[in-house]
Parts: sequence; structure tokens; C-alpha cells
Amino acid sequence: MTLRNQNSASAEGAETEGATIEVVEPQSPAARAGLAKGDIVTMANAIRIRSSAQFRNLVGLTPVGGEIDIRFRRGSEAFSAKVVVEPPKQKPAAQHARGN
Repeated sequence: MTLRNQNSASAEGAETEGATIEVVEPQSPAARAGLAKGDIVTMANAIRIRSSAQFRNLVGLTPVGGEIDIRFRRGSEAFSAKVVVEPPKQKPAAQHARGN
């Protein structure tokens, strides 16, 4: 999942602060929880999210197998989801060409 900071006022004058989701990988915990590109994470485990860095830190400090209770906005609607933290996917080792 890729994030960016969100800090804007809505047409009604209410401020929306949080972490905007830029990318959700298919089959990821975020995708399985129903999160999508453009959603704004506003709370996680009852903590108000004010920036993408804060949210990344919260996720990073949650043990593998732990659950994060997320509140997010999609357009003018509010939603909640539970996301289970999984270990990071291992990137395949770079294959080096042999030169002889």
C-alpha cells in the first residue's frame, strides 16, 4: 500500500486529515479488508491519523498477525475495516549475469 498525506477542507467546511491511499496491491491485507485507492485513513486503533508517516509507523510497529482497526473515508462516506498485518513480501534476489 502506498500513502500520501491528506489535509483539506470539504465543501461543508469540515477538515479531512489523514493518510490517502495511493496504491493497494491485489491480494494484500488492505485489498482483502476492502481498502481502495483514494480512501483516506483517519483513525487506526482509536488513534487519529494525521499523516502518512504516522500511519506507516503504526502499521510497522504492529506485530505480524496483529489486527489494526481502521476508520477511513471514501468520498463523503465513513467506513471501518480490520486489517491483519502480514510479514513483508520478500523481493526475489537479483539474478546476476555471469561474465566469462
